[in-house]
Amino acid sequence: MLLDPSPSGSFRRICSVLKSADNNSDVTMKTFGTVLSEARKAKGMSQKELAAKVKKEDGQAISPQYLNDIEHDRRNPPSEFIIGQMAVQLDFDKDTLCLAAGTIPSDLMKMAASSPDKVQQAFKAFRKTVKGG
Repeated sequence: MLLDPSPSGSFRRICSVLKSADNNSDVTMKTFGTVLSEARKAKGMSQKELAAKVKKEDGQAISPQYLNDIEHDRRNPPSEFIIGQMAVQLDFDKDTLCLAAGTIPSDLMKMAASSPDKVQQAFKAFRKTVKGG
């Protein structure tokens, strides 16, 4: 199985991070910017500190303004390369950040290509867990 669907498993952790209730008690998914901002604040880091530690593919740090724009949903989520570094710096699950960004991590894409039946089983288990079943 690709992910542990047990109540204490990764599905439940991912869902709890990504869900937020609005005033009508409907559950909605948090944006990438919101998830990132909450993780950064929980770690006690400023935007300037995190930006200095996250490098683009060319080796230069991202700018604090770019990070601010991402957190306020004024920019699309960054590449998996940058998401991975953010996850490391924040001690946060990369898969959760990728899901919030609307992407699938490259390692899972490779597994999906070689085992489509396992992917289907994992999605069924994920849906069942999210629905509370």
